[in-house]
Amino acid sequence: GECMLIDCGEKASVNRVITLIDCLGYSKIDHVIATHPHTDHMGGMATVLSLFDVGEVYMPDVTANTETFLGLLKTIDEKGLSINVAESGESITLSGVKAEFLGPVKIYANDLNNCSAVLKIEHGDNSFLFTGDQKRVPAQLGVQGHDITRIELLAAHCADLAVDRNQAVPDQQLGLPARADKGRKLQHRVQADVCGLDPDRLHQSPALSLTGRIM
Repeated sequence: GECMLIDCGEKASVNRVITLIDCLGYSKIDHVIATHPHTDHMGGMATVLSLFDVGEVYMPDVTANTETFLGLLKTIDEKGLSINVAESGESITLSGVKAEFLGPVKIYANDLNNCSAVLKIEHGDNSFLFTGDQKRVPAQLGVQGHDITRIELLAAHCADLAVDRNQAVPDQQLGLPARADKGRKLQHRVQADVCGLDPDRLHQSPALSLTGRIM
């Protein structure tokens, strides 16, 4: 199976990410995604990259003049890796799994949150949407004609939705078609997702928080 790391949180807590990847049995991270250059998402990424073999790195075409971000670029260069631009239309090749970037559609020079990479992962009838700190998901994706009506897991920055952790949110507030049963639960958690992308395991552990809890 393959391993994908989406963000990793602050440097101070990165050992928890490293331990989780080790516990899952991975010595290589096949796909690394830094959704945007804020330290609560990629502060410990340089440390992670220095400790594991890495296949591909994806980042949106946006920079930050910070020591942390520049340190990450240095580590990527020292490992001989190149950066793939995470943008709408870009896809990641996986066996039995479809992974496609739906955003960012537009780069906002003064708003790094809304430059966040948005990744949709599909396995069979299950869909998972990882949005970083992107707050313009319905507006950006709606005009592109993407179908985000069947999302089993929405890993989102939900502060602007004014909801508590795990609170059900009406679909209309997310810009999605209404469902008869209930709203979608948003998981506003520590910003790191580790996906085991073995098709035989994906339905069991689509995403785990830093505590190792299956989401």
